[in-house]
Amino acid sequence: MHTTVDASVIKTAIDALNSKLSAIHVGYNPIDPNQNGALYEELLHKVLKGTQQDEEEIRVVQSTSTHTHVRPVIKRQAPLVNAIYAIRVASIAKMVQEFLVKQPSSSHSSQVNVVVIGCGLDVLSLWAASLLPMDCAKVFEIDCLENCSLKKEALLKAGLIVLPEKESISLHHDDHDYGDSSSGCIILEGYLNVHNDSHNLNLSQNQNTCPNYTLLSADLRNTSSLHKALSSSSFDQNYPTIVISELVLAYLGKENVTRLFQYLACNVCSNDRSFLMAYEPILPSSTSDNVVYGHATDYFGKFSYKLNKGLNSKEKDDLKQQSTIFQPLGKSPSDVNKFLRSCGFDGPLDCQT
Repeated sequence: MHTTVDASVIKTAIDALNSKLSAIHVGYNPIDPNQNGALYEELLHKVLKGTQQDEEEIRVVQSTSTHTHVRPVIKRQAPLVNAIYAIRVASIAKMVQEFLVKQPSSSHSSQVNVVVIGCGLDVLSLWAASLLPMDCAKVFEIDCLENCSLKKEALLKAGLIVLPEKESISLHHDDHDYGDSSSGCIILEGYLNVHNDSHNLNLSQNQNTCPNYTLLSADLRNTSSLHKALSSSSFDQNYPTIVISELVLAYLGKENVTRLFQYLACNVCSNDRSFLMAYEPILPSSTSDNVVYGHATDYFGKFSYKLNKGLNSKEKDDLKQQSTIFQPLGKSPSDVNKFLRSCGFDGPLDCQT
């Protein structure tokens, strides 16, 4: 049984997934069709369907004499929410594409790592892997145990990840003992199957190719937990790596983000062609524009309330004492650039609003 906090975390992940589908269904196309935009939408559908247990949550949208196409029920969002999510997906996808096209397309050194911190139920990393040959991309997704457990179940149900033949398949994560999830561990490891390409998938398995998808449970506020999780996997920092963060860092607290960035700079993004893509909030200075500042603080306050409403009074007091309630990365692009430099990121920086 999930606790109140667990349920809140899971609901947030499902809400984000649903909101991205809602944006697409009202007409937004955040990813160009020529860049597998239709596949991205299909992946969202499959994962959302995999999270829904109640038959009433799934409806048939089209039937033919040979096929029945089912889609999960999508909760329509407000116009502003649809626009915001479309911008988020478009912005992140654009940066991912720019990173991938700059990588060598041949030789043994063509492997790239796609690392998503606070992955939730998102499918952007699966979409990114689809833009490369099957043996070139390795995906590593990291989140808390609650989201990882739900995502494992959804991915396996949808057939998007195929386990190595030597492993038994179980769709019920509650049957497994993951130990202390805060210390970092592998929840799922297998082969990406986003194109349903059984021929190439079987070829990879027969050649004992290392799995190209790994789902890791770790506490991002604790770099020891993250290090243990990555060390237990096949992650190799010597390859070009893109690290993706989408509205995750603001929940961790500035001190924890500082330690996380220092770790990422030294142990994950150490290759000269590695790249950190963080889509995170910036809080304007109160002296620059009082109207903008007022809207921003109100907006962030609602996020803090949603994040902490499942906590008891003692946990809320602890958060206040540690100053870890929703915190933007900085007050301006230059402020964020200075922060990144101080954490060890010595390559080109480009913080935009």
